[in-house]
Amino acid sequence: MAGHETESLWALASGELDASGKARVEAHLTECPACAAEWKRVVEARALLHTARSVEPQVRWEATGAKLKAAAAKRMAVPERRFASPWALTLAAACAIALVVWLGGTRWRSGATQAPASAVASAPVSPSKQDAVRPPPVPEKQERVATRAESTATTEAERASGAVLREATGQEHALAAGMRLRAGMAVRTPPKASAVLRLPDESRVRLSAGSDVVLARAEPDAVHLTVQQGRLSVSASHAKREAFLVESAGLRVSVVGTVFSVERTAAGASVAVLEGRVRVDADGQPPRFVDAGQRVELTGAGGAATPRALSSADHQAFRDLRAAEPGAMVASVVPAKKSPSAVTSPTPPVEHNAEPPAQAVAQATPEALAPEAPPHAANTEIPRAVAAVPRESTPPDEFVPFPGAPAGSLASSAPTPGAVQAPSQAPVPPAEPRKRKTLGGLVPGGLLSDDSDERFLGYAKVQTAGNTCGQFLVGLGEIAAASPLAGHREQARILRGRCFNRQHQPADAEDEFRQYLREFPNGRYATEARIALGMSAEPEPGAAPR
Repeated sequence: MAGHETESLWALASGELDASGKARVEAHLTECPACAAEWKRVVEARALLHTARSVEPQVRWEATGAKLKAAAAKRMAVPERRFASPWALTLAAACAIALVVWLGGTRWRSGATQAPASAVASAPVSPSKQDAVRPPPVPEKQERVATRAESTATTEAERASGAVLREATGQEHALAAGMRLRAGMAVRTPPKASAVLRLPDESRVRLSAGSDVVLARAEPDAVHLTVQQGRLSVSASHAKREAFLVESAGLRVSVVGTVFSVERTAAGASVAVLEGRVRVDADGQPPRFVDAGQRVELTGAGGAATPRALSSADHQAFRDLRAAEPGAMVASVVPAKKSPSAVTSPTPPVEHNAEPPAQAVAQATPEALAPEAPPHAANTEIPRAVAAVPRESTPPDEFVPFPGAPAGSLASSAPTPGAVQAPSQAPVPPAEPRKRKTLGGLVPGGLLSDDSDERFLGYAKVQTAGNTCGQFLVGLGEIAAASPLAGHREQARILRGRCFNRQHQPADAEDEFRQYLREFPNGRYATEARIALGMSAEPEPGAAPR
């Protein structure tokens, strides 16, 4: 029989043929004995299959369970301890005797030198040496490190106004500032409530009123947030991590160091970017990029949406996020006034001159006692006049790299500690270090500087001339908030205002210019800031001079 004829027999047995096909196959069976025999085998095979399907196999579950328990008990059984060999006990005893003899001989030999050692031990030790000998508190340090590692691996609530924390089990309780959240928890803000969270990677997120956000994953190297309802504003840090993902209604937003917000709406989800650039992935659509100052709305229908300008609600959400950021503690760069030091002898002892510089500096600390001056004639030497250090002039508007100088030139011009010049000799003016030729005058913006902040400011200033400065806004904000140099903070603040003007964001530009006038009322760019705010170009009469 052919293969197609066998398939026709199986189709006839299962009733899958139509009337004409059934009549044709039955007529063929009456004429072909081989097909008739094959038809009998098909009928018997189908009956056997039905029988096997109807009979339920019986498994001896009790016997199988008993065998599994016996195998587990055999594997987990503790082997009995065997008695040690007599030779092993003898060897252990011999080793113990040899150890006792060796320790006793060492103590007997050290008995002769015990008296000198005790004399040395009774000698006074300086406070600095005692601090050096004292072992560090290793357990406390390890506890502090463990506590710090635990704090950086969890999410902390910085501000909470009526927010509710929902655990993975579904239990809800009030969220308070300082509470730590783990992955799997969710935060819900009822109407007229808000919450600010600090993620393990030092990023900050703010939940607006009527929002519900799930912390799917919150680790220092990866963050995954799901917006189920409302708006989430994010200020992502520049920390090195695998991914930073925010998901809402099938919309996935990937970011690296930017400020944006994701809102869950009735029709779908929307993304608004204030600084930087984000990547948006949606189901059934190719990935797209949203730049600073743009807003994209995606509906459930899957239609392509065109970027639009930020709305008033977006600007308000970003202002609330900025207001929730803690004030940066900027270190003061003004040196403290030195108190007048005591007049020392013009001829110091020889042993002090022979000491290394490290010990000489240690003697000048307040903890060390000043040595008594030997009795001799009063010092009639006229003290040498100290040259006044000229006040640093205001740096120009352009960034110029720091000129390099060899370390030997600076060391040679510094006075030697403890050396006193004779009154008959005229003071030798220090020689100026030879300046190295650089390309700082040819490259604008200080792009060849050794200072990373100055190079960043130079690149940002070059980009501000065009319309591509949005990617520098986050870095400029960090420099303006935490740089130890006042000049860098001033440059970063004014560059942020210019960039916002370039990107047609007048509200944010006004905020930056007002912040600049609060920090630098009489700064180099105060006139520009006042004109941008519509104020008089003259400084306020009550402002303190810089």
